[in-house]
Order: sequence, then C-alpha cells, then structure tokens
Amino acid sequence: MQKAGLLCLVFVVGLSFAGASGLAQDLVIEVHTDSSEYTIGQDTLILSVLGFNVGPAVNVDVHIALITPDWQILEWPDWNTQFRPVLSDVVLPNGFDYPLSELGSYLVGGPEIPIAAPGQYVFAAAYTVPGTLEFMADVSFALFEVKQQGQAGGTYGHAYLDWMNSYDSYLQTWQIWVDAGAFFYQESSRAALGAWKGEEGCQVKTYDWGSYVHTYERWLDAGEKIDMFGSPLGDVELVKNEQMGIIQYMAWGGLTEGHYGPGSTYTFVGYGGPDVGPFSASVVAPPIVELAEPALDQIPVVDRSQDLAVRWTGTGSGYIYVVLTSYTINEQTMEPTSVTSCSCVFEDDGEATIPSGALSQLPVPPASTYYRPYFVIMRCNEVEFGADGLSGGGSIGAYASVDGNVELK
Repeated sequence: MQKAGLLCLVFVVGLSFAGASGLAQDLVIEVHTDSSEYTIGQDTLILSVLGFNVGPAVNVDVHIALITPDWQILEWPDWNTQFRPVLSDVVLPNGFDYPLSELGSYLVGGPEIPIAAPGQYVFAAAYTVPGTLEFMADVSFALFEVKQQGQAGGTYGHAYLDWMNSYDSYLQTWQIWVDAGAFFYQESSRAALGAWKGEEGCQVKTYDWGSYVHTYERWLDAGEKIDMFGSPLGDVELVKNEQMGIIQYMAWGGLTEGHYGPGSTYTFVGYGGPDVGPFSASVVAPPIVELAEPALDQIPVVDRSQDLAVRWTGTGSGYIYVVLTSYTINEQTMEPTSVTSCSCVFEDDGEATIPSGALSQLPVPPASTYYRPYFVIMRCNEVEFGADGLSGGGSIGAYASVDGNVELK
C-alpha cells in the first residue's frame, strides 16, 4: 500500500467525537498551569485556581484532579483515586470571588507529584453536587505536555478538508459536517496507529488507551493564516487559533455542505511563520460515500461470529477504508483501558466482507458506557509537501466519510 493510503487509514482510525456541557455560567472554577510544556527533572509546575459565584448561594464539593496519559484520575492534593474532593459541602455565597491563587509548585518528575513518564497530562477542576459526581458548572481543563530531558523528535504538518455524514444514535438523526483546518507539530516518535503496513484486507490491533491518543512535544507556528482555494463557495481563510500553547488553524464561522465539491481541486497555501516556512499543495476531493449496508440509522447489531457484509456505491477505482473500533472498559471508572480497531482496506467496487476472524477479536463493552463501538467508512486522497521547518514533511488530505455507532455481540 502506498504511504498516502497508510495516512488515510490512520486518519479514519482516529475519528472521534465530543460534546459541550452547557452548564450554568454563574458558578465558575478555573484551573491553570504556568506552562503547556515541562521537562522531567528540569522544570517546575505551578498549579493555580480561581473561582467565583455571581448567582444564588449554593453548597458544592470542589474537585481538583490530575489526569495521567493512561487516564488515571488522581485527586489533588494527596492524589487519591477515590474521587475524594478537596473541599466537601462548602457554601459559596452570592458574590464569592476567589482570585487566581497558587495551590502549589512541583518539580516535574519529583516525589510530590505523580508525573513519572512523558506524555499528555491534564489538570481538571469542577464543582459537584455535595456527595456526588454530578457537575454543577462547566469543568475546567489545563492541558500540558511532559517530555524527557534531551528528547527530540521530528516535525510534521497536516492540512485537511472533511466531509462527514454522521448518525447520532442519541438524537436519532443524520447530520452532514464539513470542516477544514491545519496543524503543525513536533513529536518524539511516530504514532503507533501508523505502524500497520498491510495490503488490501483487514487487520486487528489493540492499543493502550493512554498511547491511543496522539500526543505532541510542541505545536508549531506556521504564520497568521493558511488559505484554502478551490471551494465552490469561494476561498476560505484558516486563521491561527492559539490557546495554552496549542496552535491550530481553522475556518472561523464554520463551513457549510456547499464548501465541499467532489472532484474539485483544493489548494492549501501557507505563507510561513516562526517555525514553518511557506508551502503550497493541492488535493482533489473524493466522491462522497453512500453507504447501503450496514444501515447505521438502525444501530446495527454486529454478530462477531459471522462475516459482516459492507455495501456502498462504488467508484470502480482506488480504495475505500473501513474501521470498526471498540473499547475495553474499566467498570469501576467506566473509562477505557484499551482500544481495539479492526482496520480494513478494500477496492472501491461497492461490496466487501469483514471476516468473523477479525470481528471476533473486538471486545464487547458494557451497554451503559459512553464509549460505544463505532463504524467508519471513508474515501480519502492525500498528497505530501515539504516546507522549511518540517523535518518529516507534511500532508494534505481530503476525506469523505460515513460513521455511526453499532452494537457488538
């Protein structure tokens, strides 16, 4: 399989989804670290918090926790795993205002803080209903990267155009999303998801949950904007958004379905910045995917002991990528401990079979979990480009996919 095909498979395996909480804004807590990047044995992390209440008086539990790369949740200040709050059933009166204040400073990798390995860590802070884990306001997150001394890695870039037709099994509706963006980064090693170099067919691989999430050493600045030319609705500016050391380029205001033109050529132009030099590369948007089987709007039950037929409207050339993803769940925390993906590459002729021998290796998570098995079918085109500052080069991809939940038995 060509390198571009491998990149497409990595992209489809990595599809994920998230939601917003929409809780009350009268009651606020925020957690902060003094940097977005630390080196083990070298840097000191300063942890701070603020909070206020402009609404009526309320009783709360206060939680401040460290989330490790393997998704352990350790409550500050004694790093307990029992979700024991730092303050219990405390009254926050109307007008309560706790200014940003330091809670502690810690040598990263030292004995006073449970950071022993490189990776992506998160501090979180929340108010909950006393005696429960029911959130009373938006949860605050402070993300930061930890690396080893002397750790150095390659630098890479990726720009993308997505067309996604997703079935929301909770709302029971289909929704088409179109998105475009770019990001540039340094990492110590290539992601484990890129390790499969199989040809046409299916392979199953299991990843520890902590290593499944792609983490970066640092984010790179490629200038104030990147232009995307070629959309049927006109040119699109991807504007730099920088928060807490994370740099991403995105289309402010969002894109509509009309921005995606199957067969259209899209050219991404970067003008250069402190870390990445100028570049220009073009990619052709693939045809949208029309899936016939399995019918995702019926939340299909996949019998792992039988072959699974997949049918779609084929193009007669090239490849299509199909991935079924499932999770092993810790039933105490209800968080994943590992991720198993059945990743397949088929000729784009309209029909294929995922063998039971591959499906049988997928775990069956409990029905009550948020992390439900997921099906994705995707077409993609990718091209590579070079730019000053990108030692590993860059890629530009156009993707068209259909996705939704399934049940496994």
